Amino acid sequence: MAIGSRSGPALALALALCACVAAPARSQTGGPRPLSLEEAVERAAASSEVVQAARGGVTTARGQQIGARAERLPQVNSSLGYTRTVISQFAGAGGGGGGGGGGSPDTTQVPACPAYVPNPALPLEQRVALLEAAVLCPPGSGAPGGGLGGIDISRAGFGSTNAYSLGLSLSQSLYSGGRIGAQNRIAEASLTSAELEVTAQGAQLVVDVTEAYYDALLSARLLEIAEGSLAQAEETLRLSELGFQVGDKAEFDVLRARVARNNQRNAVLQTRSSRDLAFFTLKQLVDLPLDEPVQLTTPLTADASTAALTDWIPPAAGDTAAAARVTVLQAEQTVRIQEGQVAIARSQGRPNVSVVSNYGLTAYPQDLLPRRSDFADNLTVGLQVSVPVFDGGRVRGSVVQAQGGLEQARARLAQTREGAVLDARSRVEAVETALATFQSTAGSVEEAQRAYEVAQLRYQQGISTLIEVNDARIALDQAQADRARAARNLYVARVQLRLIRDLPLGAGGAASFGAAGTAGASSTGAGFGGATGAATGGSAAGARGGAAGAGAAGAARNQGTGPGR
Repeated sequence: MAIGSRSGPALALALALCACVAAPARSQTGGPRPLSLEEAVERAAASSEVVQAARGGVTTARGQQIGARAERLPQVNSSLGYTRTVISQFAGAGGGGGGGGGGSPDTTQVPACPAYVPNPALPLEQRVALLEAAVLCPPGSGAPGGGLGGIDISRAGFGSTNAYSLGLSLSQSLYSGGRIGAQNRIAEASLTSAELEVTAQGAQLVVDVTEAYYDALLSARLLEIAEGSLAQAEETLRLSELGFQVGDKAEFDVLRARVARNNQRNAVLQTRSSRDLAFFTLKQLVDLPLDEPVQLTTPLTADASTAALTDWIPPAAGDTAAAARVTVLQAEQTVRIQEGQVAIARSQGRPNVSVVSNYGLTAYPQDLLPRRSDFADNLTVGLQVSVPVFDGGRVRGSVVQAQGGLEQARARLAQTREGAVLDARSRVEAVETALATFQSTAGSVEEAQRAYEVAQLRYQQGISTLIEVNDARIALDQAQADRARAARNLYVARVQLRLIRDLPLGAGGAASFGAAGTAGASSTGAGFGGATGAATGGSAAGARGGAAGAGAAGAARNQGTGPGR
C-alpha cells in the first residue's frame, strides 16, 4: 500500500484498492464528516491528477519500449490489389487479349500459329522472324496453348481487362550500425525514469496532503486561540466597565479595553477566513466537496503523523544516501538516454544490411472473378546493403549535437548528486531544529497562562494596569501559537525525512511553517503568514502557510496596536 514504493504494479494495485474503498458516510446526526490523516492520503492517492499523469507517462514509455523491441524482429506485410483496364494500348495488337475498347477477338477463323523451336542452323534473320511470329500469336490459335514455345503470353497481363495481385513481403534487419540497440537502451531508460517519476509524485503527494492536513489543524487551533483571546478581552472589558461604575477604574481604562476587544474581533474574523481557506485546500487535495464540513480526527498533540502513514511509507524510503535518491536515479537515466542518442547519430554514417523477400500471386482473368488456375506465383529473396557515401557533414553535425547533450546530462548528474548530499543534511537539520523548538515550547504555555491569571488578579485588585493584562494576554496567545506551529513543523519535517529517498530535491522548505513569524510576532506583531510564503520559495505548501497564518498575523498586529503598546 506504500505510495512511495518503486514497484509499478504494486502502486497500481494500491491505487486500485484505494479507488474501491467506500467513502465513510456522515454521522447519523448530520454532523461534520470525520477525516483522519490516513484517510486523507488514501483519498488523495485515488484521485490525484498528478499521479495519474505520471502513470500515463509510464504507459507512453512502455509503448516506446515495445516499438523499440519490434525493430529486432522481422517485419511482414501483406497486400491485395485489383485493377480494371478501361482503355488498353494493346487493344488492337494481334486481335486478342480481350482489352477494353478493342472489341472481342475474331473466333471464326483460327490462324495457324507455329511454335518457336530454337534452331541454331537457321540464319539469324529467319530465327528472328519465327520468334516474332510466335510472340505475336494470339491464344487459341494453331499452336498448343498459343504463344512462345507453347506458353500463353496472355498470362503476362498484356491488355488484360482485369488484374489481381496478392503479395507478402518480409524484411529482416541484419546490421543497423548500432541504431536498434541504442533505441532499446533509450526506451528502457525512459521507462525506468517514468516509473521513478510515479514514485516521486506519490511521495510528494503524501507530503502535500500531510502539510495541508496539519495546516488545517494549525489554522483551526489558531482560531481557537483567537476566540479565546476575544473571550478574555470581553472579560477584561466587563471588569473595566464594572470598576468604572464603582469608581475603581478610570474611563481611560474602559476605552482601552473596548479598543482591544474590537481589535480582537477583527483578528477572529481574519483567522476564521484563513481557517476556511486551509480547509478548502485540504478538501481539494482529497477530492471532497468544498462545502462539506469535515472534522479532522488526527491530533496535533501527538506523534501521529508518521504512525498514521506507516502503510504509505516504504521501509527504505528514509535512506539519505545520494545514490538512492529518485532525483539522482532519474538523472542517471537521462545520461543513458543521451548516450543512446549519440549511438543513433553515429549509426547514420554506418552501413545498413537487411534481408528482403517478396512472394506474390497475380491473375489476369477474362472474367471479373478469377479462378485458382488463373493465378501465377512469384518468389524473390534479396540482400540489401545501404552505405552512405557523402552527406555534406549532416552525420557529423548530429553526432556533435548529441555529444553536447550528453555532456550537459553528465554535468546535471554531478550537480544533482551534490544537491542530494546537501538536501539530506538540510532535512536532518530541519528535523533537529523543529524538535528543539518543540521541546523549548513545552513549558511556555503553562507559564504564560499562569502569568495572565496573575495579571488579571493584580488588575482586579488595582495594583496593576491594563497594559500588563494586555501584555500577558498577547504573550499567552503567542506561546500557544508557537506551540501549535512547532508541533506542525516537527511532524511535517519527520514525514519528509521518512520519505527523503523518493522526494525531489528541496521539497522540504515548507516544514518551517511560520518560523519567521514565530521569532518576530512577539516584538513587532508581524505574524508569520507572509514570512512563511517567502521561506517556502513559492511552493504550494508555502501558499497554504501564508493563507493559514494571515489570521494570526492580524491578531498579533491588532493586539500590538492596542492599549499599552
